[in-house]
Amino acid sequence: MLNEFSKDRAERKAIQSDCRGLQTNFKTTWTLLVDYYTNESEVMANTEKENVLILENMSSAAFQHALFRNNTILAYFANK
Repeated sequence: MLNEFSKDRAERKAIQSDCRGLQTNFKTTWTLLVDYYTNESEVMANTEKENVLILENMSSAAFQHALFRNNTILAYFANK
């Protein structure tokens, strides 16, 4: 019984971790796109496919810059 409880708890923790990762990835994607465009309306006007292509075509340096920049954009989207 105790073993079952531990297994369930471990599975729940893994799911919670996955969900946090998805949230982080979503916010990071928007941060990268907004950083790339510096204009939220252009990002919102694009289709998802166009936005994915933009991310795929970004240089590694631009990607790293966007990842490590100030969290202002993340805070903006979190408060929307």
